Amino acid sequence: MINLKNIAVLLFSLVVPGLAIAQTEVLYNGIHLPEQWPPRYAEPQKAQDMPIPYLEQKPGVIPVNVGRQLFVDSFLIAETNLNRVIHTPRFYERNPVLGPDKEWEKTTEGGLYAAPFSDGIWYDEKDGKFKMWYLAGAGVLHKGDNQTFYTGYAESEDGKYWTKPVLDIWNQTNIVDTCNRDAATIWLDKQEKDPSKRYKMFNVERRPTDRRWQFILKYSSD
Repeated sequence: MINLKNIAVLLFSLVVPGLAIAQTEVLYNGIHLPEQWPPRYAEPQKAQDMPIPYLEQKPGVIPVNVGRQLFVDSFLIAETNLNRVIHTPRFYERNPVLGPDKEWEKTTEGGLYAAPFSDGIWYDEKDGKFKMWYLAGAGVLHKGDNQTFYTGYAESEDGKYWTKPVLDIWNQTNIVDTCNRDAATIWLDKQEKDPSKRYKMFNVERRPTDRRWQFILKYSSD
């Protein structure tokens, strides 16, 4: 498979409204972003801490009444007598939470394949569900290459137990886009005013006419 993930994410950010690069922007918490944002760094020659340019001029007063605050560092703490302890994360005992278990997830070589990669996992407040899109083996539909893939969909109430619903999009399966694809990114645009474009999918897929790779932007309400 070709590695187009970075290209896909970059181009996707250029076509999605509201993702423009900020220029000397003041954030809600008083932080002034540098003029060059996002910052550009040269490749380091040795291990070192990354600079934090937006904290070079830390605001004197930081408002904390604008929403939930994540205390992962001392940014919001003026003084404390507590000791920070970083606990070791534990793997969820039911990992992996998504696996290939459907006949339509087989590759052209017969192996089962299901992997989220960069596709996207979102919590949709409208439906009250976690939604996941993933790369699935497409050997039952696309047989022109050694490996072919299309897009599967799963959903969950808690982010741990996932189901693959039967949909009427393609052959009563959970396949939501049948294009022979590589990288993809799905974006739940909560600022979108057009309900039919709430979800945006940037897809790297083969053109049916000549099988060349192309970048495609698609929209969906759900």
